[in-house]
Amino acid sequence: MAPRSIADVLASRNDPYSGADLVAAVHRLNSVSAHGGLLVKQEAIHVLRGVAEGIANAVMVLAFDHRHAGYGPEIWEPLYQAGHSFHAAAELCEQAHSSIASLVSMSVSDLATSQRQTPHNTELNGGS
Repeated sequence: MAPRSIADVLASRNDPYSGADLVAAVHRLNSVSAHGGLLVKQEAIHVLRGVAEGIANAVMVLAFDHRHAGYGPEIWEPLYQAGHSFHAAAELCEQAHSSIASLVSMSVSDLATSQRQTPHNTELNGGS
């Protein structure tokens, strides 16, 4: 039997609040971002930062709940570590978002003389 995607597994639970909606939303976000310009990509990064922070908080709550329910550290410690990793991912997304914001604030002449790598002009003009 072939492995199923996480979206298929979550959808099969018939839970209206399953993660399948989140997985679908992330796929849609990536699709829109791939065809958008600089500002669309910046917004996608901002959204993903929020998603990563939300997942970080959810995983940390799970770790706390498991620890206080008497589960062993072999279960809740990896969850704490995963929560911290998602938090770090959120911070890195924020860093990328801020870097794009600084690009947006630069004039065309500043971009031309800058040592920074700049995206193709189609990105600056709204994407494909």
